Parts: sequence; structure tokens; C-alpha cells
Amino acid sequence: MRSEPDLLNVIDVEATCWPGNPPPGQASEIIEIGLTVVSLATAERLHKHRILVRPRQSTVSEFCTELTGLTQAEVDTGVNFPEACAILATEHAAGERPWTSWGDYDRKQFQRQCTTTAPSSPHPTNANPPSPHQPNTYPPRQHPTNLYPASPQSTNVYPVSPRPTNLSPANPHPSNTYPASPRPTNLSPPSSQPTNTHPPSPGQPSIHPANPQSANAYPFSPHHTNAKAVFATAFGLRRPAGMARALEIAGLPLQGRHHRGDDDSWNIAALVLCLLSRGAWPGAPAGQ
Repeated sequence: MRSEPDLLNVIDVEATCWPGNPPPGQASEIIEIGLTVVSLATAERLHKHRILVRPRQSTVSEFCTELTGLTQAEVDTGVNFPEACAILATEHAAGERPWTSWGDYDRKQFQRQCTTTAPSSPHPTNANPPSPHQPNTYPPRQHPTNLYPASPQSTNVYPVSPRPTNLSPANPHPSNTYPASPRPTNLSPPSSQPTNTHPPSPGQPSIHPANPQSANAYPFSPHHTNAKAVFATAFGLRRPAGMARALEIAGLPLQGRHHRGDDDSWNIAALVLCLLSRGAWPGAPAGQ
């Protein structure tokens, strides 16, 4: 596992969602985490990963399945949320690397869920991480629900499903899959923690790099960049754009299926590299 400062984790999550308010007793929970590793030094996307997460206090609605392609049967094969956080910390240096997401929803959802999820034993990690060209599989994807083109990268799956992963034009960089989740439309009020690359205030909960053995520890470093805000500034937009619209503005293709965590993280990574090429990405290595 590389933890050099030139590496950036690009995160996109999907979560349980409904067309209106959640059913009584349920709350939006992460069910898929997409992660793409970017090298800021070489300006390339290195790997794509997907983590399926088994929800505890909610179920996957028909609306959620239509949006993301994820089913209850598929996410039931996933790891639990504390185990997913442990995977991020131990296998992807999440507590050390800077990271980014499209907007602040992903960061706030992690913070909220880390404060409300009861601890449990972390999932055992892979002693021998797979090669970049081999898919990694924690519980396999079991339900081939995707009728849309899948990600151009092969995926390492923590829960895996038989969903084909290379239906769109091939990408030279394979992807690792760990459960990802649909972006919900109705969340519990998220944390109001600052959104930028500056360390959060001492009063905010769950902000320190996770201890891999602490089941519900917040897994990420405080060095977060809101890529959506950076893009809006760089392109002079009056209002921030969604990821799909930003790809159109930048003249980039949308690869894979929108609202799948691994595919969205891969596309967000392409936008990060676009900003890097314009000299607009904060903290870029010298010479970029």
C-alpha cells in the first residue's frame, strides 16, 4: 500500500434512499463506497475500488434500486459499516492520504454514520492485496441488476456481484470494488463541519485518522477537498454543477453507470485530473 503524498483518494458513496421521507424507523445509510486512487505526480488514475456495505437500520427501496442498480440481496452480501471503515484505513491509507469527493455529502454522511453506528469487530483484511489487474472480492455481487454500461475498469469487490464490470470502452486501469452506495435524497441533518482542506475544529467529532481496530472510527484524514467547489471556481460557474454536468462542461465522457460508487469515483477522478492540468487543483505537486 502506497501512502506517498502525491496519492489522492477520490471517494463517492451511495446510500439507501426513497422518493420522499424514509419509512418510520429507518435512516439513510451508506451501502456502497467507490474509491479511485489518483497519482497527482503522474496525473493518472491508478486503481478503482468498490466496497459494498450492509445497512443496519434501513432497506434498499425500489426507488434506490432504480437509481443505483443495487438490490437488497446484493448489499446483504456486503461488510458492515465499521468493517468498511477498517478496510479504508488499512488498505487505502484513508487516515493519511488527502481525499476528495464531489461536494460535501460524502464527508458529512461518513461523519454522521460514524457517530451513530455501534462498534463491531473489523473485517479481516487481505494479507496479500491483489494485483492491479485482478479483481479483489469480499462478498461477491450476486444480482446482475445493471442493464446500463458498467465501469470500464475491472473491480475489486468487497461484496461482489456477477454484474459485468467491463461493458463500456476499456480503460487501461482496472478497478477494485468495495461496497458502494446510492446518493440518498433524504438524509438526517449532516454535520456542519468545515468542508475544505483545513483541519477541522477540535470540537467536531470523529475527525481523526481511524485506528484500523476501532470499528466505527472515522476513517479519513482531515485533508478533504470539495472537488465540486474547486471545479465551479476554475470554470467560473455561477452555481456548482453536478458531476454529470461537469463532465459535459469539461468535454469528458461519463464512463460506466451514474450513481454507482466505483464508476462515479472514476469519473470524479477524471475531473480532478482536468483541474490539475489547468493548474487549479489545490496542493498539486510542484511542476503540475
